[in-house]
Amino acid sequence: MFRVNTSKFSNMKKSTNQTIKKIHKMKKLMISFVLVMSFLFVNGQNISGKWNGSLNLRGKQLKIAFNISKTLNGDYKSTMDSPNQNVYRMATTTTTLKDSILTIQIEKAGIEFVGTMNAAGKFVGVLKQSGELFPLELQDSKASKRIATNSIEPDNLCFSVMFKPGNFDIN
Repeated sequence: MFRVNTSKFSNMKKSTNQTIKKIHKMKKLMISFVLVMSFLFVNGQNISGKWNGSLNLRGKQLKIAFNISKTLNGDYKSTMDSPNQNVYRMATTTTTLKDSILTIQIEKAGIEFVGTMNAAGKFVGVLKQSGELFPLELQDSKASKRIATNSIEPDNLCFSVMFKPGNFDIN
């Protein structure tokens, strides 16, 4: 008579369940790692480029653009364009980015812009000149490309984990 020892299959089933649980834990760790790294990447983002906006001055739109570049020492510098006024490459005094807050000053013109980067990648803030405050939203001329390359959508998230059973232990 032929007998099958079922205890081996029972032990194999337990081992398989433990392996599956370990794989799920590993996936959670990998997803957490990807999310943390993407956060660090976005916060370390380079804002170099042309940032366009429009001021509403008593019903008229005044186009404004800031041309921002990064210097060799890691600081930012910029110039301002106002095409409606035929002004291009006006030198700024300071350009700083700290904690997602962009500040640009042009002392000789009495201009200061302070804006915070929102989730859409735009700087939303206020331009102040001669005591008057004007809401201003700046959008990078390459914003759609930047957002597309920096975003992680669940449908696009893919990673693989290769392991040999018994070579790792996740508790």
